[in-house]
Amino acid sequence: MRRVGRHVFVMANALWRHQVVRLLLGTLLVWTWLGGLRMRLDQPLALWQDHTVFLMQSRLFLERGWHFDTVSLGWPAGLALTDFPFTDLSQRLLLFATTWLAGAPVAGVNLYLFGIAAANLVAGTLALQAWLRNPGLALAGGVIFALLPLFARAGGHDALAGYYPAAIAFLLARRAALAGDGRAGRMWRWPGTWLGVAIVAASGFYYSFFAVLLWSFLAAALTLQDRAWGRLPPFAALAGVSLVLLAALLGWQILAASGANGFPARHFIEQPLYAARLADLVVVLEPLHLLPHLVPRYLGARPQTEGLDFWPGPVLSLVALLACLFAPVLASRPGIGSHPRLRPALLAWLVFCLLFATPYGLGMAFNLLVAPEVRAQGRLGPFFGFAVLVLAGWWTSQGAARLRAWRGRHQAAALLAVGLALVVVANGRDQWQLLARRQQAAAPAALVEAESVGQAVTAARAAGLRTVLQLPVLPWPEAPPRPGFDPYSATLPYILDPQVPTLRWSAGLTWNRTELAPLQEAERRPTCLVPIATALGFDAVLLDHRAYTAEAAAALESTLRHAGVRPIADAGPRRLYALPTTAAPCPPPALARGQWLALEHAAVALDSSWYPEEAQLRWGRGAVQRLTLPTGEAKLGLRLMVLPDPGGAAPTIAITADGQPLTLLRPARPMQAEDFELTLPAGLVGAAGMLRLELRQSGGPQPAARANAVDIRWFGPALLALRLDPAR
Repeated sequence: MRRVGRHVFVMANALWRHQVVRLLLGTLLVWTWLGGLRMRLDQPLALWQDHTVFLMQSRLFLERGWHFDTVSLGWPAGLALTDFPFTDLSQRLLLFATTWLAGAPVAGVNLYLFGIAAANLVAGTLALQAWLRNPGLALAGGVIFALLPLFARAGGHDALAGYYPAAIAFLLARRAALAGDGRAGRMWRWPGTWLGVAIVAASGFYYSFFAVLLWSFLAAALTLQDRAWGRLPPFAALAGVSLVLLAALLGWQILAASGANGFPARHFIEQPLYAARLADLVVVLEPLHLLPHLVPRYLGARPQTEGLDFWPGPVLSLVALLACLFAPVLASRPGIGSHPRLRPALLAWLVFCLLFATPYGLGMAFNLLVAPEVRAQGRLGPFFGFAVLVLAGWWTSQGAARLRAWRGRHQAAALLAVGLALVVVANGRDQWQLLARRQQAAAPAALVEAESVGQAVTAARAAGLRTVLQLPVLPWPEAPPRPGFDPYSATLPYILDPQVPTLRWSAGLTWNRTELAPLQEAERRPTCLVPIATALGFDAVLLDHRAYTAEAAAALESTLRHAGVRPIADAGPRRLYALPTTAAPCPPPALARGQWLALEHAAVALDSSWYPEEAQLRWGRGAVQRLTLPTGEAKLGLRLMVLPDPGGAAPTIAITADGQPLTLLRPARPMQAEDFELTLPAGLVGAAGMLRLELRQSGGPQPAARANAVDIRWFGPALLALRLDPAR
């Protein structure tokens, strides 16, 4: 038996020496810990919020392959992913690969979760192996890295859960630090450098930016520490190549975009909503049972914001806090690790992360002075957590050396293994069976939602329908939420359709699509719903009651019944109506003539391209503002006001009527109401007795902060009143 045991030990030791074996073992451990072995591939983790976006992309891949558009959504214009610029290309390629393997959207996304968990583990382990030169510590650290709270708290942000770019950025940073010793050429001769930079540049704007921020900080720190300008070029090369690839990725989308970009505006004042709070440690340390009585009190006072996912778990967060508090002392201790001069730079990086990501910290100053788009600075967490892992690994190596001198090699190895196992368990406790628990919790609601969608799709196919107008009419993506209704659920009929898509759904139009305006008008003016829908080629309406009050839903249904439309399917909260092929024309909006009309009397002419009324005016929302007016008028008066452009001047306003250029308004000065008179040519005859005017401000929307520093919106021209005069 002793001989057999010895042979088993020798074989296990031989296998352990292979990197691939260690990575496979770590991947199996992580997937088991997350509950992946208990998951059902055909059951979704959620059918709501941002998780639905990934399901939609998976379905789109099955329909269109490597194309990024479809006419099955956003009908009649179609949906193009390039209208909402993205840089998380590596995550999407992984999603497309898992979807191709699974052959179904839900199974494809579930396999994707396995893929990013494995990617996090592999990237973390390989990067730590380079920093620590210890396979056992690297694997333990890789498992901890793959089980960071960000993986759990990313929720529907499935691209954010793939935070492997942070580990790759640290791997490249180490090579750049070594290149500063005169080996710069070797860094770029290694193919992994090019591959790593490409992955970092194509793995999401946040992770790309934070990688460049890491490289820039370490370059500055090492240059100051060593007083050698030679530290800068290797890091500058990494940042430069990454930014070039990122610009190319975004440039391709700008060239491919339809011109109807729907990317929502960001503002620096949003930074505190997505920042990392130091006091969140009260919640993070709860699994260690430290001050548990404070957690309910703190959560009751804490705003409902992001940021908890910044902290790398209870054990690592405690290590990080102590490292930041005693950074000067730790930085001055004798060298440890394979490159001891990097330790002060990493300690400084931890302190910088806290200063940058805290509410109203350096990150907000960056948003104010440079770019407001990088406002969710709590997502710096993986870069913060990996630095903690490197430092903790160095200190563990030093402790292990002393333990070997005291207890001997074998006992020290056993004690170290037990200690690392306890740390892995304690730090990843909240992630235990995470995916299985989430799937089981979502199953009842997901089943009800899937049944409702399935009934509606089946009824539509049975009735021979092809184009469905979905109510409510909401822009995609990031539509304003409604109580009890998830705007992303409108894409579920497309996602869950088991057949090759032949049905066309209206959900998926971006804010600036001109096709969105008439659909919003149809919803806003129920008496025009059927005429407008049939004129646009829709043969059905799918009404989701959850988006309306009981009174509003009843009014819509009453209008449909009055128009002779009857439901053909009751599918839970959804009701499907088949529209007639023709309908009576829509009556023109009722507007008084010959006098200036305040907004409360002119609201019938406005759609959702205008913000709600405030201070007796309505600011424009998005790049295009629309007015719907009755035809037959000769004169139109508009009382408008504009925000200043970046140079302080008043932007011009181009006006078109049913797509034909009409005039160009030139306000004399910004922030001052002015009256303009337009002559409507006699030949202009709008559809169904209505004329649609579009206003486009030069330079696009301007930040409202130029008038109110705490307003995060972006405004087109403001409308104060309008006037219609009959032909003289």
